[in-house]
Amino acid sequence: NVVWKKNIEEKILSQVFPIDIYHDGSKQILFNTSSKLFLLDSDGNNAGHYPIRLPAKATNGCSMIATSYGYNFYIACSNHYIYAYEAGGKPVADWNYLRTDKNVSKPIQVFTTAKNTYLVINEDSGTVVVTDKKGRQQISMEGKFIQSLKGECFIYQNDSTGNVKWITTDTTGSLILFSTDGNVSKVNPGNFSSGHRFYFNPSTGTADVGA
Repeated sequence: NVVWKKNIEEKILSQVFPIDIYHDGSKQILFNTSSKLFLLDSDGNNAGHYPIRLPAKATNGCSMIATSYGYNFYIACSNHYIYAYEAGGKPVADWNYLRTDKNVSKPIQVFTTAKNTYLVINEDSGTVVVTDKKGRQQISMEGKFIQSLKGECFIYQNDSTGNVKWITTDTTGSLILFSTDGNVSKVNPGNFSSGHRFYFNPSTGTADVGA
């Protein structure tokens, strides 16, 4: 049965995130189109101060992270800036307004470890950039490898010192390991197209690369 309909005039670019911004047991859904960030209540009505018009056209779907006080959302735009919003719709106060060299069409990946929260940004050029949760750059992999077209990053190792190692693939299908200290290593040289698929299962430590 159709519960409600709403014309949002544009294609939805992101996941549809169910959240409770009022902490009262009610549910809202958050998502973005190319020009706006939407938050709808259970009846399909705009909630709070939404929709929020973005400063420039979005190039990716937003990503979400739960914080001690609510939620933060990260979205990349065509002006090469990445923006961060609180669930209420206000910009995150201490966000660094990170600027990338190229567009970012893949969702920003968020990794929370026992010691830190990291944002992993996969630029369309194939460069991978890692920042902290405030958008301050930690490392850039520019010139060290070119990530595959469909590639994403997974945590490979995470030790007690706070050093994190990620795994992804380059355009040949080779497995790439890179860490917060800037080290990069290539294993299992591949022979795949740049559009191959890749998945890493952290619970078993197995990687799957296919044409």
